[in-house]
Amino acid sequence: MKVDDGVAEIDGYAELYTPHRVGPVPLLLFSHGSGFVLCGLNTHDGMCRNLCAGAACVVASVDYRLAPERKFPAGINDCLDATRWAATHAAELPALVITAEYDPLREEGEFYAEKLRAAGVAVASSRDDGINMGSCSRAELSTSRTQR
Repeated sequence: MKVDDGVAEIDGYAELYTPHRVGPVPLLLFSHGSGFVLCGLNTHDGMCRNLCAGAACVVASVDYRLAPERKFPAGINDCLDATRWAATHAAELPALVITAEYDPLREEGEFYAEKLRAAGVAVASSRDDGINMGSCSRAELSTSRTQR
């Protein structure tokens, strides 16, 4: 693991952003958008820094392999590996799961939070009502958050 300016690289799989606070903090596993074809860690660095600071949580930003250079399901497998890493290290970093009401993966995110709880992991989870997938890339966020 290499650390630079509060951002650590985890075995080439992800960058880990840590907030300026002491004590246990939630973990946000971030897989950037683009349909596994475009973008990367650099294009979403600012967003991850803002999420880390604004939510006071650790953000693990996944550096998954992109198509067409890497065949399907390489990128998805990288995200799965990162999720497994997060689950393995969850006791060290309590989890934060935020879903959007109109995200096609909302139920999977909420199921993940339930599985973490069942495994004894401290989890803070919520759903942003009235928000769709990709909303965290915009400045306006929901003021209607349902705690789960």
